[in-house]
Amino acid sequence: MIAQKTRYALRSLLFLAEEQGGAPVQLTHFTSGRVLYPAIAADGAAIVFERDFGIWRLDLATGQAAPVAITLRGAPASAGDRHLNETSFQSMALSPDGK
Repeated sequence: MIAQKTRYALRSLLFLAEEQGGAPVQLTHFTSGRVLYPAIAADGAAIVFERDFGIWRLDLATGQAAPVAITLRGAPASAGDRHLNETSFQSMALSPDGK
């Protein structure tokens, strides 16, 4: 992965480099944004990464990168518990046993 700083933005791209050397091959051609946390599939067919707050998949056979559709399933999140925060006392009193 190579990060390139332009005058107004930072963008990062993925490149493939052979172990034996040679010129690296550019895999992604984004003109803006960052490529984060790339991981290659066990079979070497694809690379997944984070971009624009989403998950993307680069198919190495076709060279095409596309966002991965993620569908959230299950019950929607509840509004959560409501807590009462007291910041001051109105009155104080000792308990009958004096503690």
